[in-house]
Amino acid sequence: ATTEIYTLSLHDALPIFYTNYQSRKAREIAANSRVGALFHWDGLGRQVRIEGVAVRSPAEESDAYFASRPSGSQLGAWASDQSEPVASREALLEQLRDRAADLGVSVPPGDAAEISRPPHWGGFRLWASRVELWTEGAARIHDRASWERRLTRDSEHSFATGVWQCTRLQP
Repeated sequence: ATTEIYTLSLHDALPIFYTNYQSRKAREIAANSRVGALFHWDGLGRQVRIEGVAVRSPAEESDAYFASRPSGSQLGAWASDQSEPVASREALLEQLRDRAADLGVSVPPGDAAEISRPPHWGGFRLWASRVELWTEGAARIHDRASWERRLTRDSEHSFATGVWQCTRLQP
């Protein structure tokens, strides 16, 4: 049997996700920007946990990503009040039609439709300060390691990062 060794390579690449800034998730981040993301693959016996600070992406970055999305997804960002209750699917579809009419586009919008990014929609960058990797092992002797680094805020959208320090963990 061999022991799997972890190699972590996180440079300037950051997990970035996009959402409605009025959604429950975005409101929770506004109240506490310390976040965590967990990816568990039971069938593979693997897990990754990322912890850090979420900050809004620069508007230009959100604009560029929004422009790359299909026009139907662009319209959906305008149409959905993400995380808010809706009376029915028909009510949601009516809201979609109303907002499409406000934007002067059809449902579904054509490929040539020009839909700008809504001001309430954009990206969050997850600046990782801690990453933990886990591999399932026989007899519950799992292989675990964590990497941590210091984050020092240097602008509205970014941090200066320290050197990653690795620690092997017991299962």
